[in-house]
Amino acid sequence: MTILHRGIDINYVFSFFSILFFLQARVYNRAVFAKDQQFLAARDAESHIISGEPAKKNQFPYQIGMNMDKRSFCGGSLIAVNWVLTACHCVKGMKTFTVYLGALEITLPNEPGRIVQETSVGIPHEKYNPKLLDNDVALVMLPESVKPSGEYLL
Repeated sequence: MTILHRGIDINYVFSFFSILFFLQARVYNRAVFAKDQQFLAARDAESHIISGEPAKKNQFPYQIGMNMDKRSFCGGSLIAVNWVLTACHCVKGMKTFTVYLGALEITLPNEPGRIVQETSVGIPHEKYNPKLLDNDVALVMLPESVKPSGEYLL
């Protein structure tokens, strides 16, 4: 079944990005597994970053932060001027999405370069399996197109 949204075949987008997420996850998981094991044994109780370092401003300009129903938080990637790719478990059952673009510190409300958009359009993958996390991919549509800049890029 072909699902069109504004002339875009959503199934094609899901298929493409499902493969991309799968490949990225496999490469990432292999690269950090051993490092994670060592880190977890010695980490500081107040640390929130696992096997990484704090990002620098504009280091990941396509990365977004997303608050769902003002209670949960997920990340995602800006893949078009008004589309965010995220995990299906972040969208399923949620009604509202607050998307942060160009933000480095979510808790700073007046952060320079930050754009915040609110939407209620989250499209979960139709074959998502929450038990196995199969097809754990979804799209969130931004209400306004964003202009690529140094703060957020496609």
